[in-house]
Amino acid sequence: MFQYLNSKKAADPDIISPCLLKQCAGQLSCVFTGVFSVSLSQCKIPQCFKKSTIIPVPKKSTASCLNGYSYRPIALTSVVMQTLESLVFQVLKSIIDPLLDRFKYAYREDRSVVDAVSLILFYILQHLDNPNTYASILFVAFNTIIPSKLFEKIQDVGVPQSMCLWILDFQLMVEKIGDNLSSSLTLSTATPQAVFCHQ
Repeated sequence: MFQYLNSKKAADPDIISPCLLKQCAGQLSCVFTGVFSVSLSQCKIPQCFKKSTIIPVPKKSTASCLNGYSYRPIALTSVVMQTLESLVFQVLKSIIDPLLDRFKYAYREDRSVVDAVSLILFYILQHLDNPNTYASILFVAFNTIIPSKLFEKIQDVGVPQSMCLWILDFQLMVEKIGDNLSSSLTLSTATPQAVFCHQ
């Protein structure tokens, strides 16, 4: 997987450069295969890969105030961890995808918000063609996961218990604004953007 990394991407919290991983993929693949296997068999994420840096990015290009709702949290995670997460994600996807509702659009390949909005508009307009009808729409965004519920749900659909435990081994987060870093925090409920398996 390292040979497919974007070598121009900056190094993340562990300071291991994607360029280095890509250029040395042949030599490092056996080493990291061992690390990944031990991580999954022990249901633990190596401490050195757990740290993520959260950078608040303005939702609009010009943020005029320091309002928490005006920012989107972007998680910068170790490139090695992202690689391991993508491998785990492929296994999860093979288990969960066949069980998903065909109208689920979030986090699915070849589907987008535009598809979802187009489909809902089609059904609403079709419904409104009938006399004496109305439509009411409720939009809700969820970004919180309760770990015990997640564990139950993914285990119920056939995800192996060891993988469930591995997913629940949370990352340490620090927030970075400019050159300032916050103290470490173990994230156990929120789901910052750009985190694969913890979504």
